[in-house]
Amino acid sequence: MLYIRNHLIFGAIRSFFTVLFTIAYKIVGVFRLQLFLFCVVTGALLEIAFGWISRSTTGFAVFHLALCLSVAYAVIAGIFRILHPFGNSKRRRGAAQILNTEEAPQEKAVGKSVAQTEPEVREREAVREPERPKYYRVRKNPAYIMAEYGDRVELYKEENGTLIYVRTDYKKR
Repeated sequence: MLYIRNHLIFGAIRSFFTVLFTIAYKIVGVFRLQLFLFCVVTGALLEIAFGWISRSTTGFAVFHLALCLSVAYAVIAGIFRILHPFGNSKRRRGAAQILNTEEAPQEKAVGKSVAQTEPEVREREAVREPERPKYYRVRKNPAYIMAEYGDRVELYKEENGTLIYVRTDYKKR
């Protein structure tokens, strides 16, 4: 009985410290306090091992200067993160350039042909107006073309004037 009680107590303590360290880790990441914590731990180790901070005025000044600079860095990084929350968005948008938005290039069929599908499926597809995608050529590899739909992006590889389907990536909603 004592073993079960100890197991429950130590399990609760372990869960508490897990949550505590997870919260501390997230706070350090959000406020960019890694440099500050490094200075504190380094200063504590130097003080414990050599007594460098409390015995010399130079060590005291250097330690406190490092702490002040790391706090200033954390404040400036926090302000910069508030003013520019998602970084440089121009860099992300520049990955592809517009190819043509009017006509779709000729696509090579992959999978079943229209003749192999059931007649009612063909009728439903004929009635529904297909969405017209925007086509982009990948800047880093011009042999690839992206077709952007409202809910997905399809990737094609251009070979001999035809497009060969590569894959589909669905957008998050």
